[in-house]
Amino acid sequence: MDGSKKIPYDKLRSLEGPNGIESVPLLSTVKSVPPPDRCMFTYMIFFLHGIGHLLPWNFFITANLYFKTKFTCPIEANPMVNSTCVGYEDSFENYFSVASMVPIAFMTALNIWLQSKLRYQYRMVLSLVIMMVLFALTIAFVGIPTESWVDGFFGVTLLIVVVLSVASAIFQSSTFGFAGVFPPKYTSIVLSGQASAGIFAAVAQVLSLALVGNKSTDSAFGYFAVALLVVIICLASFFLMLPMKFIKYYLNQTSYSNIKAKQGSVVQASVNVKIVDTSVPYWKIFKGIWLYAVSVFLVFAVTLSLFPGVLAIVQSMDYVENGTNVWSDTYFTPLVCFLLFNVSDFVGRFITHWITAGSHSLVLFVASVLRVVFVPLVLLCKFQARQDPVFNSDVYPIVFVSLIGLTNGYFGSVAMISAPQSLPADQRETASTIMAFFLSFGLLVGSCFSFLWAYVANLRYI
Repeated sequence: MDGSKKIPYDKLRSLEGPNGIESVPLLSTVKSVPPPDRCMFTYMIFFLHGIGHLLPWNFFITANLYFKTKFTCPIEANPMVNSTCVGYEDSFENYFSVASMVPIAFMTALNIWLQSKLRYQYRMVLSLVIMMVLFALTIAFVGIPTESWVDGFFGVTLLIVVVLSVASAIFQSSTFGFAGVFPPKYTSIVLSGQASAGIFAAVAQVLSLALVGNKSTDSAFGYFAVALLVVIICLASFFLMLPMKFIKYYLNQTSYSNIKAKQGSVVQASVNVKIVDTSVPYWKIFKGIWLYAVSVFLVFAVTLSLFPGVLAIVQSMDYVENGTNVWSDTYFTPLVCFLLFNVSDFVGRFITHWITAGSHSLVLFVASVLRVVFVPLVLLCKFQARQDPVFNSDVYPIVFVSLIGLTNGYFGSVAMISAPQSLPADQRETASTIMAFFLSFGLLVGSCFSFLWAYVANLRYI
């Protein structure tokens, strides 16, 4: 027994004196009972926002057939118009990765500063509105002929990806900072939502192939319309959750930590002791979580160096160009590269609700370093330039992709959950934002390395 009293949150608020909570003399001995998260409403909203973080990115990379068609130069149809056309049908995914991850890393770092200048409500609403406008523009381009300006359209699309990624980064890091003031399971469910976005997009891709075949781009409109709808729902749900007592309680708990510090300063001042600034510099917060930060960087750097750019060009052992084998020629990449990876990633994130083995910062760091072994393992599978690989069965890439996804989801989630919980309550939002930056920086570095690994994969001998 710690001798403290527990009273309902509403009654605690009613104890405010004329100078606010800080005038309550026994605040340090009072603990309030948090209101319930009725029907797990807040929990599910955080899950939805996790989907909203990565659904745009996932829909861009899984609209593979649509963009391959849009970025192919129709030289035979009109050689004069397209004489200078370059075409990016074979490399657009790598460009998309870099165009997405550079602004995400930059804006996530900037958001560490923004959180002290711009309230999280404004950051989240502004980012969601920008995402809505950009997806509406992307939907409009689906019906616009672009054969006469393929390279120009590629440039416009990259610009959309860049701005969309800026907005997505602000939304993502603000959400992690927001979720960091709640119990750990709320950060965990955000990460699970992110993994669900990939599953959703991959299932949509497979269903599209099954329903309309692999020669149609009609599904592109539906792809992006669904993404737009999810962003709209995220915005509406954010406004719904703000007035909830559950939300207000935990936001005020963060404020109470600062209020207690102020009370201590008042006492010190009354006996002529110098008042100490209670704000904690960013570098001191980073010092307390640096192993977690480096771990999450390594996890996502290794993953993005392989997914999707390299894993998407791994071939089935039975693959024949323009062949008729449904598994090897049509469904192998959508199922193994996209769906299997995202399902494994989701499972890895979701099991952190019950299992957190390896949450010690040093153990997590060592495990993250060991994941580098996946790079040579994948590069020894079958690619177009190598018809006699070391791993000469479809079982190998299936196992490798499963393990890459599972460890990415699990170790990434454990790092993101453990870091803010290892610090005092008033430092957790900043810690979560720092972790989001290192996550984004890992995505950036990994996407750059994907060009190198894709080049190595296409060498005849390695």
